[in-house]
Amino acid sequence: AHLGDCLRAAQRFGRLDARASLLVNAPGGPTNVPVRHLGFVWRAEDFGRVVHPRDVPPNPSAHADHDLPGLGAALAVERANPKREPQDEFLPRVAVFNATAVLRPDLDAWLAVPPRPPADVLELYDPARTREVAFGTLGALPLRSDLGVANARAREIQEARGPYALAGFAMPGRMIAQSDIRMLEPYQPGKTPLLLIHGLLDDPFLFNDMIIGLQRSPGFLDRHQIWVFRYPTGITFIRSAAILRAQIEKIAPALDPDSADPALSDWTVLGYSMGGLLARLQVSSS
Repeated sequence: AHLGDCLRAAQRFGRLDARASLLVNAPGGPTNVPVRHLGFVWRAEDFGRVVHPRDVPPNPSAHADHDLPGLGAALAVERANPKREPQDEFLPRVAVFNATAVLRPDLDAWLAVPPRPPADVLELYDPARTREVAFGTLGALPLRSDLGVANARAREIQEARGPYALAGFAMPGRMIAQSDIRMLEPYQPGKTPLLLIHGLLDDPFLFNDMIIGLQRSPGFLDRHQIWVFRYPTGITFIRSAAILRAQIEKIAPALDPDSADPALSDWTVLGYSMGGLLARLQVSSS
């Protein structure tokens, strides 16, 4: 809890650069604590603003407590889309992913007389891929894991622009341009896409609990990458299915122009309610 409060304050006052360092007042003066990134499919330069769980409103799509106790402070990290690479077309305008922070203090330096610069390290772990961490003489300890924080923050970002599900049903003409496939993480060659399609008057956050359950399933993230399709449900499902097919046909030329990744020909498509109709039409011939 204290580490989380520390990072929350550091973010607020410009002392935390999640890509590289945390500035602290050590006995010998201001000191930059280096940041290490462990287990992520995101790169160091993708780490932007850090969000504390207390600063995120409850997610109405979450129907279970996804916070598992353990070592470290649960956080969400934002990544503003730079639109530099082909995969950025399929990543959100602001992607949000989970992280757990663990501070390894150099206590000998903090207590030394005279004081000397400590060799502290701030470690950021991907809690979906790291279950335990070694910590001093305590051995391997469970890592704190709250996989609901990122989804809650992502939903907050979406809702700030207006309620997509309601607008997509009542004013589909205005929302149709926002129909798209979105990757929850960067493209990972060799991993089979699992595409989730929501139903009537809904959005991809419908799958919140399912996504977290899959992320926690042993071995799932080693073999699969989760993508979602968002569309306005006020248009006919035939049109939505045609938009989805066009989106699917854009994926391989953008991400795998040399056709070197067989996983992009081996999708799993799962739809709920009206989303099931869209999924069925992807494997049907006229």
